[in-house]
Order: sequence, then structure tokens, then C-alpha cells
Amino acid sequence: MDQIDLNMVFGFLAIAGVAYLLSGASTPTTSETLASAEEKIGRLDLAAREQVLAALQDKKKILAIKIFREATGGTLREAKVAVEKMARDLKYASAPIT
Repeated sequence: MDQIDLNMVFGFLAIAGVAYLLSGASTPTTSETLASAEEKIGRLDLAAREQVLAALQDKKKILAIKIFREATGGTLREAKVAVEKMARDLKYASAPIT
């Protein structure tokens, strides 16, 4: 691309960013995302839950997120938050009691 094309691209991106901010669109807060993720964890069927947990035990977090998204239809952010929560729960559940 020559310089003119790059300037047009950056100009478009700047305008799109300003339009997004002015539209009042907002992303969910962390607590809203966590609540949504927990709700989706509760709806996860047994087979999908086992697949996610197996992927986590194999240290394959991205695969676990992919499985979760396919099973629930959730967003990437919800899936990431949910899988991270499941990983923490798995870690605490398997920790030895002292």
C-alpha cells in the first residue's frame, strides 16, 4: 500500500472509533461477565464439562475455551472467564488437604 492508502485506512479507523464511543455502546463489566460465565457453566452438559476439564488437565486452555464456546454459544470473553474459573475450581478441588 502506498502512503495515501494507509492514511485513508487510519482515518477510517479513527472515525469508526469515535462513532463507537459516541454511540454509547459499552462492554459488560467484569462482574457481569463473571455472572454470565457462571450461568453458562451451570448449563454446560456433562460431556462438554468433561471435555473442558480434560483439556484443562492437559494444559490446553485454548482448546478448553473453544470447547466451551461451541457447547454454550457464549462469547470469547465469557468462555475465557468461565474456563479460567473452572481451572481455579479444578486446582482447588485437587489440592491436598493439609
